[in-house]
Amino acid sequence: MKTEKIRSLAYGVVKVTGAGIFFYLIYYSLRYSQYIFPQAREFPIDMRDNPERNILAAGIFFAAVLVLLHLEKKLTKRCMIWIERVFLCVSMLWMACCCFWWISALDRQPVGDQAFIYGGASYFLEGQYSFLGNGGYCEIYPHQLGLIAFVELLFLIFGTYNYFAYQIMCASMAVGIVFLGYCLLKEQTDIFAIRAAYCLLMMGCVPLVCYTSWVYGEVPSVFFSMLAAWFAVKWESGRSKGWLAGIVAACVMAVLVRKNSMILLIALCLLAAVHMICYRRWQIGLAALLSVLCSFLAYQGIYKMYEIRSGFEHHDGLPVNSWIAMGMMEQEGRCGWYNNLGKDVLYSLELDYEATEAVMDSYIEERMEAFKNDPAYARWFFKRKILSQWSEPLYQSIYFSADNLKNNRPEQGSFLERLYFVPEVHDRIFHFAEAMQFLVYFGMLLYYLFALRRDTLPLAGLLAVTIIGGFFFSILWEAKARYIFPYYVMMYPLAVIGYVRAAQQMKSLLGGRKF
Repeated sequence: MKTEKIRSLAYGVVKVTGAGIFFYLIYYSLRYSQYIFPQAREFPIDMRDNPERNILAAGIFFAAVLVLLHLEKKLTKRCMIWIERVFLCVSMLWMACCCFWWISALDRQPVGDQAFIYGGASYFLEGQYSFLGNGGYCEIYPHQLGLIAFVELLFLIFGTYNYFAYQIMCASMAVGIVFLGYCLLKEQTDIFAIRAAYCLLMMGCVPLVCYTSWVYGEVPSVFFSMLAAWFAVKWESGRSKGWLAGIVAACVMAVLVRKNSMILLIALCLLAAVHMICYRRWQIGLAALLSVLCSFLAYQGIYKMYEIRSGFEHHDGLPVNSWIAMGMMEQEGRCGWYNNLGKDVLYSLELDYEATEAVMDSYIEERMEAFKNDPAYARWFFKRKILSQWSEPLYQSIYFSADNLKNNRPEQGSFLERLYFVPEVHDRIFHFAEAMQFLVYFGMLLYYLFALRRDTLPLAGLLAVTIIGGFFFSILWEAKARYIFPYYVMMYPLAVIGYVRAAQQMKSLLGGRKF
């Protein structure tokens, strides 16, 4: 009886929290979206949305789901298997063609953090370690050494400064993400309509295509997170110990390429605890513990490796509270967005990290006092911060790909040239992504309402809990719409489950029987 109460409580918390989040996001998605034109400043502005278009998109997809459910009753099992395979192959081939065309057509040298990542990996291979020196990039941001080590390993094979090799890897991983989403659904359900509809839906994921040219950790982190989720449901359904080792390895890689993937680790630990209480299987608890421990040890090992190679002692870097302080600042109407505050303060204090931490604490206390004294302002601030990240349908994927295009303009008259310099062309892609975002968010609301039930195995909710964690983390941390991209991609398989479960409930109610 106690176990049942704990399980009911766990599912109730996830269901209510997830449904509340997506009801909030859908309410505002029907009214407006956040718009950033590629050649403009990184300043999200409100753009009036078209609720009719969004509702129509969700309605068309829901109708497609109903058709697929109807076909499932008519077709033989062998026929459904072949249709599924065709849909999957078409979806993966479409994603491959789009991604490889994108990285080939958009040939430009990465800038900013991307340049430090692939440049740092190249320098290290050549025996140059200035990035690790006093005031260097990797001394200030040591968490980037996990991704740099990963890129360095890639460059050992393909040569230094070969950022195109990294883009090819990202394009391949994007195709792999489509496949992993299908594998997740295959483990969780035997319903043909869910897997077929998923293959159709993934073909419209524009941000996944556009981020393959981004020489950073976004696409790899999604790939390894989805891999960890697949291994988790494989173990839960079959309990082979090999899948537990896969969970640990995938989680470690996800955290190394993007440290924010620690949210996935926290979700894994919470669900592992529920699984152990409900099913008395301690192995998953050990796997979760090892995932956390090995992620920590992997970073420590990388830090020590670079210490030995370079002779520079490892530093803890910019204080963590710097990102929290930035997340509480308002600058020209941008609420909580990255503003370089921490690094500016650090340099002004001549690289005194302890003094920087104290200054950041004072900023946080000052902002907390302002929120406390003016609750209406606090509500406005955090509403703006949340929506500026979660209501940007492209998640800055096209915006960031436009860096430095004035010095490396695409061929005149080409689609890319018009995309980045003609607002009407960009806006057509934006409005399509807008409809897709509403469609996916509505599917997530249906997922939390109809798909999460007490008989659902705990680890099947790993991505769902990770998305909830990502939402609350985005309230606390410094903001960018780019940071929400991984959670958006994780939503696709869950959203399809939501539509199908809602359709089943509707058919059950209309038919007066279980479907």
